[in-house]
This record gives sequence, structure tokens and C-alpha cells, in this order.
Amino acid sequence: MTTHARTFASAVLALLGVAIPAAVIAQAQPSHPAAVAQLFARFLLPASVDYSLGDWDTARKVSGVQWGKGPLPLDKATPDGDFFAMPARAMIGGRPVMLVANGARTMVSNIYLLDPQPLASPEGVAAGFKAAGFTLAPARCTIGNRPYPDARRWYRITYPAKRAAFLYAAPLKSGGTGYILYLGGLPAMSERDAGLYTDDCSGKAAPGPRTGTEAVVALIDRLMRPAGAPPALSWAEVQKLPALSWHPPVRKLTVPYPPGGDDPNPYTLDGALDTPTTKSEARATGNAQAATRFYFLSLDHMRPTEVFDRLRAQGYRIAAVRCGKPYTKMSENWFAITASGKRPAILYRSAYLDTGTPVMNYVLRIDNVMPPIAQGQRPAPPAGCPDLFR
Repeated sequence: MTTHARTFASAVLALLGVAIPAAVIAQAQPSHPAAVAQLFARFLLPASVDYSLGDWDTARKVSGVQWGKGPLPLDKATPDGDFFAMPARAMIGGRPVMLVANGARTMVSNIYLLDPQPLASPEGVAAGFKAAGFTLAPARCTIGNRPYPDARRWYRITYPAKRAAFLYAAPLKSGGTGYILYLGGLPAMSERDAGLYTDDCSGKAAPGPRTGTEAVVALIDRLMRPAGAPPALSWAEVQKLPALSWHPPVRKLTVPYPPGGDDPNPYTLDGALDTPTTKSEARATGNAQAATRFYFLSLDHMRPTEVFDRLRAQGYRIAAVRCGKPYTKMSENWFAITASGKRPAILYRSAYLDTGTPVMNYVLRIDNVMPPIAQGQRPAPPAGCPDLFR
């Protein structure tokens, strides 16, 4: 049983404040995917709209659903990163089921449905949705078409006159079935799942980093310049880096980046770091010809110390050179990174501990130039800097 599935069920029950009646669980009838499909079809957005997420008022108007209070702010984000939820009940196949709509303050991004009946086979789920008028295509498949390790499945679903969406179905530890309707896109994978699954079900994607950790390590290794090479990388080479998708053109800044102004480089190229486990912001800055600083920002689903651990295993030496101002839930420190045959560089790492899940930022300065020291910062002592993850 996956952590996501356990959390899925507990989140639904916690919001509803009830337990599944034992008499209902004891019934041997399987879940009815066709009835679930008919209910989910009511949540789909019209094909004519140009946005992919719903809103709370529209969700409340879905027929056949009794909503509770909400949207309610959550103490911790759901496994899919949502901070607001609204519980509900509905009837499918003559039986009660529990739902939770999740999203942000003004938007609904997905619908959880907890059916107390056991999961039909994956083939049965697909057949049920097709019988209700949906078209399904695999959206997340095993790498190399290996056998599925469990009964979880992900589909891209379409319905007449509606925007496409995504469906997740899985058995729950309770013995019931969990369904999730994603109105936007599928969430990032866990690092464990990234070793098993791919979102390229065509089998044509070029191999590359599977996790955010692998991507950051590969990028830092690629960006560390050989001894004797210039401490910069041409913009043409920047756009060939793995796991990054850029949004050309290189543009001239009107104000320094970031807002604090510690990067005087006048040109920037914006983009994203994209792996199965990580969808985050990327940026490179430099002059008109080449880049010298690389930002990998708002990285989650990563084990905080693993990037440094893997770099050290590859022969890199990493030593703290400046400590940031200490915070309860945030740390930021600067490190010298060196390796045999490589030019030295500066690596910045910050971590923000948000609801128990660290969000990481890395900045690699291949020009080996430290920013001016700011108030509250200090040179690193021999023992290193205070760190949330030491």
C-alpha cells in the first residue's frame, strides 16, 4: 500500500469526521467504475474554456453531491500540494461514497472520491469509464513496459464537449477504492515511483534524469567548468543542458535579479527544471554572450542532503564559506565546490521547511564570485554553518 493511498483515505475521513461503516465494508460488491465516471463527468470543464482548473462555486452546483463546509484551510498540504479542501457525500450505484474537492483559495484542482467497496481490476476500471462514454489513454506507464508492480493506474480521459482531464485509481488499505480526478495535470511522482514509472507512454522519450535530485546533480556536474576553460557557458550551450526547458530569447534585465540585487548580470534566460518528480523554476544570468550563474528554485520532493551526498560521491569537495542569517524554518548557506580538473565555483543552498516538506533552492556561480555580505550573514567557522538538515 502506497503512502499516497493511505494519506488519501485518511484525508477524506478526517475532513468528513466519520469512519466507513463496517457493514458497508463487509459487502463484497466491487466498486462500480461506470457510476464513478458518470459522477466525475459532472465536474469536467467545458471544452470551450481556456483554463484547466475549476472553482468552488461551480463545484457546489454539481448535481447529486451534498457538500459540507468549505473550502477549509488545511494544516498540511495534501500529497498533491493543495491547501484547501471541501468534503462532500454522493450516491453511486445505490451506495454512499465520500468526496473531497481540493485546490487553492479560489481554484479546484482535483476531486478525491473514496468508495468503500474494493477496487475492480484495472481493466474493469477502464471498461467502466468507457461504458460511461469516456475515452481513456494511459498517462503514466511502467518504464520499459515492465509489469505493473501494483494495481495503481493513471489515465488521460476525455469526454464529449469537455476538457481533457486525468484519472487515478488505486486500492486502499481500508479495503475500499480511491479515485482522483485531476482537472489540470498529474502531480509530480515520488522519487520511488520515478524509478518505476514514466509519463511518456509512447516509449520514445530520450533517457534523462528521473528525479529532481538526479537533475540538479547532473546539471552541476555539467556546469562545473574544466580547469583552464572560461568561467562562463555560451547561451547556445546553456540551451542544450539536460532536464531544462527554456523560454527564449535571452533578454536584458531592467532591474537586477533577484529582487535583493546581489546578481548584477544584465541578461537572463528563464525556464523550468522538469523531471517526473520535480516541476520547478530555472534561470540563468550572464552577459550578452554567456551565462555565469544558474538558479534551480522551489524544488520539492527531494531529500535535502542527497544532492551534496551524491556530488561528494562523485569526487567533489564542498565546504561552507558563508553562513546566512539563522531562521527557525529556513537556512541559507554558501559553499565552495571544487574537484580535480575543474575550476572552483560557489554553490548556494537554501531550504525552507514548509509543513514538514523542505523546499530547496540551489544557485551555482561558475564565475566563483561571492555576493556582497549582507546583514546577519557571517563567514563560516571551521565547524561549518547551522543547517536544518545536519
